Amino acid sequence: GIPDEEKMLIFDKFYRVGDENVRKSKGTGLGLFIVKEVLQNHDADISVKDNTPQGAIFEVTFN
Repeated sequence: GIPDEEKMLIFDKFYRVGDENVRKSKGTGLGLFIVKEVLQNHDADISVKDNTPQGAIFEVTFN
C-alpha cells in the first residue's frame, strides 16, 4: 500500500513514493498528476484508499 503520510503527495507533479522498489523502476512521477489534472478539467476527482495487503484503491468521482 501507500503510506498514509504520502497519500495526498502522490498526486503532486514529479512525486514518487519513497519505497526503494519504486525508486528503482523507471518513471517520471507524472502519471497520477496528469490523471488528476485531466479529471479536474472534466469536473471529476480522484482519491486513494488503503487496501492492505493488496495495495491501494483509486476512486474516481464524477460530479
